[in-house]
Amino acid sequence: MELNDIRDGIDKIDNQIFDLIVERVDLAREVVKAKSALGKPIYDAEREKVVIGKQVEKAEKLGLPTEFVADIYKALIRGCTKVEEELGD
Repeated sequence: MELNDIRDGIDKIDNQIFDLIVERVDLAREVVKAKSALGKPIYDAEREKVVIGKQVEKAEKLGLPTEFVADIYKALIRGCTKVEEELGD
């Protein structure tokens, strides 16, 4: 496979990842409404721990760098929490 073809494949995956991030943020907006109705705080440390833990476990099984995967999910959660906080204000 040629370098440009490989990069095209990476670009395609990057676009898919971006679309999934948008979808995740949209769901985070819905989470604010649900948490508000239940009287729950926006940040949920236990939920964050569970989400990251599941992904790290998958990474371990696949031989991926677990710190890398954990960092990605921490960033996703931090970003979504920020969106939730902005909507909750």
